[in-house]
Parts: sequence; C-alpha cells; structure tokens
Amino acid sequence: MNNITTAGKSGIIITDLADNFGTFFISQAQKTKHLPNSLKTTKMFSDANIFKFKEYLEHMDFTNVLATLCTNEAYGEFIKLYKHTFETCLPLRTCKINNKALKREQWVTVGILILSKPKAKCFVRKLNKPTTDNIAAYKEHNRMFNRLKRATKINY
Repeated sequence: MNNITTAGKSGIIITDLADNFGTFFISQAQKTKHLPNSLKTTKMFSDANIFKFKEYLEHMDFTNVLATLCTNEAYGEFIKLYKHTFETCLPLRTCKINNKALKREQWVTVGILILSKPKAKCFVRKLNKPTTDNIAAYKEHNRMFNRLKRATKINY
C-alpha cells in the first residue's frame, strides 16, 4: 500500500553500469537490520603448523597399524591416526569475508576491482562537475577499464 505521509530518505544511485540511474526510498517506519558479514571456515596452513604436522608424523607411533593383520583394519587405524594429527596440527579458523572484496564473476581479478574504484570516482566527478577535463578523465578511465575487462574475459 502506498502511503505518502511516510517519512524517509530517497535518492539516486549514481553508476555507469546501466543507461539510467537507480532510485531508492528507505522508509523511517521500517526497522533496518544489519546483516552480519559472511563467515568462512578454513584450515590454518601456516608454515609453523605444517612444520608441526610433519614433526608429529615423523615421531608418530605406528605399532597398532603394523600389528594389525587385516589390511583394511590397518588402513583404518592409519587414517584415524593421520586425521587426528591433521586436525590437531592444522586447526580450523573462522574468519569474516569482506563482501566488498567478493568477486562477482569468476573472471574478475583483483586488478579489475582496484581499477573500478578510480573509474567510479571519475564518473561521479563527471556528473557533479561536467567540465571537459572531468569528462576526458572519465572516458580515459572507462576505456582502460573496459580494455582490461575484455582482455581478462578472453583470457579466462
């Protein structure tokens, strides 16, 4: 339902991704929820942890594995020891993922992400003060960005 008495903030999203700009309206009546950053769990493969893992393996007691006559049972014992050592020496670590740094497409490189920031700044400058210098600077940044983007897509 449209309610013209609702107070809020509105604006235009300035971007050169499409032919027209996006608009938005944030109503004061609705509560905004801040979504937590995505979490990622990874193994800590530091040099110190890898060295520790190798040391544990070198000094590990394999008498249970060697004493077992059944190869399947011996393999099971070996895997149990190996997994325990692996989990002990290379623990899991939970870290936050910066959503701004996430790549949108698989071919997007760090160079493209870095080059997109000055291009966006030039675009805003061009819109706010459309002087010939600002327009020329934006065109140059846009040309370089598109050339890099095309080359990266082709190489991918």
